[in-house]
Amino acid sequence: MFLHVTSPYDRLNRSTLHSIVCFYLRRADIHYEKQRKHGPHALRHSLAGVLLEKKTPLPVISEVLGHKNTESTRLYLRIDMNSLRQCALEVPPVSHSFYERWSGR
Repeated sequence: MFLHVTSPYDRLNRSTLHSIVCFYLRRADIHYEKQRKHGPHALRHSLAGVLLEKKTPLPVISEVLGHKNTESTRLYLRIDMNSLRQCALEVPPVSHSFYERWSGR
């Protein structure tokens, strides 16, 4: 939760928080594509990625991100390339006859 520094100590609204994050990205000379998410959500996404790299259990990541259940957190599993590579199956070679059949010969 992000609060205002001065009174009234209320929550920041989304647009204010987005503006703050964008300001500091520009100040740090971090460039991003306009279509990519680059606000507070990008920070959460980055945090989830770092936690996954460190092999943090999914329930812990869920708690850190404030998700009520781990199903919401499962979306972040697609960015864990190291673990995904371990799940990859070897693709068998394609026979020469396959190419002949589909080339019309």
